[in-house]
Amino acid sequence: MFSTRPTLVLIFGAEGCRKEFLMQELIQKKNGVISGASKDRDLIGFEKLTSYHFVPTITCAPVDVRYDLKKTSDLFEVVEGNEFLDQFRSRNYDLCWKEFLDKQYKYNGEEICNDYVYKAIPNIEREIEKNPESQKIIISLSNSTAAEEGSIFNPLMTAIKLYKDTHNLKIVFIRAPRETIVHSLIEKGCYKKDEIDTLLVHHEFIEKDQTVNTLRKYLHYNGNIPIVFVDITNNVQADLRRMINSLEGKTEEEYEPFYESKQTARDYMKKHKISELLQYLLQQTLINMPEDPRKFLIENLQQIKKKSSLKILTPTDFETMFTMIDINNKGFVTYEQTLKTMVNLKVSNINAETALQGVDKAARISKEQFVKIVTRHLDILSDTPYQ
Repeated sequence: MFSTRPTLVLIFGAEGCRKEFLMQELIQKKNGVISGASKDRDLIGFEKLTSYHFVPTITCAPVDVRYDLKKTSDLFEVVEGNEFLDQFRSRNYDLCWKEFLDKQYKYNGEEICNDYVYKAIPNIEREIEKNPESQKIIISLSNSTAAEEGSIFNPLMTAIKLYKDTHNLKIVFIRAPRETIVHSLIEKGCYKKDEIDTLLVHHEFIEKDQTVNTLRKYLHYNGNIPIVFVDITNNVQADLRRMINSLEGKTEEEYEPFYESKQTARDYMKKHKISELLQYLLQQTLINMPEDPRKFLIENLQQIKKKSSLKILTPTDFETMFTMIDINNKGFVTYEQTLKTMVNLKVSNINAETALQGVDKAARISKEQFVKIVTRHLDILSDTPYQ
């Protein structure tokens, strides 16, 4: 693969789900950012969309289907039959196929039939040349994963073979529950009930674990091509966020407001062991159940404060201690020597013995074990077993 190339993202999912509407929303968000409307609150966080380029699928379809495609005109460029044929023969398309409900077939340039929908992916090299600043090229593909390769002509599989050696590929699998698909189909208002049932049966087929696992294996054997699963609902704003996260390779959390501030707070808590401290204080309070819990907590904190000076000791210091104890260079110290060391460091006998719990009294303790035991218990909570 060429690292200088933008990533080619192939998006596919169940027919009749919100995939097309979701992608159109993303295009509109991109246009809003470019036009300067990014001051709108609902556009915050979508700035990266400016580096995306959405490639519309070229479509030749019967009149009744074209009405549906008009609702997502940014994703489908609808052309007449003769124009589709001319572009195919001029090799303006990388990939062409025809569809009839849930069936897909390879298109070889025969005459156009009104019973089918014909689709094609434009030449990607030309798209990249026209949009050199784009970092991600987004294409919507048909959904079949074809468990048995070749049993159904599969645009996704064919596209992977076509682009895997020359482009950075990423696959996004749009998934939706049955009720979401039904809602979306009814919303479109252009499918009959028997057609909905046919599409849903097909949708449930491709959702089976066996088919998804087949897809995973296919991607693995073709160069570990990454795949992301996006579960969508009827909440467009939430779905948009999930889609962006999948395209960017970020987690949901990383796109939350104030993520950096939250991360800083987490780092601080980890560094100073705030969670461990609070856990220890809570446990001690529940174990002892003092009559005056506030006084009890203050006394515990004062004890911890007195011992906080032990934090100046580092693992290197403990390695030095080990060497001083192991004067004969045997490479180990005894249980009693380790226990005595901890007591000398002001750890109570009870907690020192707790630190060595699970260590046989006849054991030979190596330098690595010694440092691990002492380091763990000479902490901000040095006189407790709660580290």
